[in-house]
Amino acid sequence: MKNFLLLSLGILLCFDPLYTFAQYYENNPPCWFGTDAETLCAKYEKSKVDITYNGTVFTSGLILPIPISYSGKHILINGTLVINSTIHAQSCIFEFTPGSQLIIYPGSSFTADYSKFFSCTEMWKGINVSNTGSISLNYCQIEDAQYALETNDYVGGPLSNISLLNNVFNRNYVGIIPRLPHIVGASQKLLLFSLFLDNEFKCDAQLNNPYSGQTPLPSSVSFAGIQMENCLAIVGTVTNPIRNHFSCMQYGIYADYSKLSVVGCSFSIMVRPKPGESAGIYAFNQSYLEVSEWFSGMENCSFTNCGLAGILADATSFRSDRNTFNTSQYSQSNGILSR
Repeated sequence: MKNFLLLSLGILLCFDPLYTFAQYYENNPPCWFGTDAETLCAKYEKSKVDITYNGTVFTSGLILPIPISYSGKHILINGTLVINSTIHAQSCIFEFTPGSQLIIYPGSSFTADYSKFFSCTEMWKGINVSNTGSISLNYCQIEDAQYALETNDYVGGPLSNISLLNNVFNRNYVGIIPRLPHIVGASQKLLLFSLFLDNEFKCDAQLNNPYSGQTPLPSSVSFAGIQMENCLAIVGTVTNPIRNHFSCMQYGIYADYSKLSVVGCSFSIMVRPKPGESAGIYAFNQSYLEVSEWFSGMENCSFTNCGLAGILADATSFRSDRNTFNTSQYSQSNGILSR
């Protein structure tokens, strides 16, 4: 069913909102329920560790060629690796102990190609990129993090350079989350990408246990691919029709009091907890959401079996144009639900 309407009032495209997830899981093998996929930990934990960093380590203090380059290394991070220089990793394995993290300082750069990031048994914190920091992830896999990528840009402030091409964010509590930096005058978060193309956000196996002191506590499935609050954001690349994919989690995008434009994304098999809700995109609390075509004749987003609704809007103004909504015999969800 195609949707070509400008929607600002409560419109309900309703099939039948009541269905059981037990049946849904059983008949939808792409989700992990019943059969866990092989995790990065299971695949790589027994490989030889080449480098171990304990405690807080600054890359500027490492005795390595400048710019620092790693190739084919298994790197164990037990603490915090602070990137305050230029780092390039090619075909590397980054293993993190519980609660460990990677921080990119302002003016510093981290590029990873064909690399893996994961932890075993318990979650790691994730990658944090500061204002004017630069991160480029290309053909990488990021698993087991509380917040796989945390950004710190804000409206009116200096910007980070965030480039994400063909990466898989899997089994993280949240894939990407923007946060306000501790800077006087910072008021509204900003999430912009220099490139955001052909990335996948999913959960194909049960999440790791939380690390000690982790809040909020995760459930067994990813909460959101992208989570934002009081944020101005563009998700997708307006000049390229190749999609980003969100599947097998509670929410593809979760937007609280935010202004959000989404282009060229697909959402499928959102997992509704019992009791609870799930949606491809959930926008609420006076948010403004635009899920609309950027170029005439170009199909924008698709929503398939997205739990309660493909687009769920609470106290939110939104525009939906040239999107596709599908359902199956196992998922009687709403296309758009505004309430």
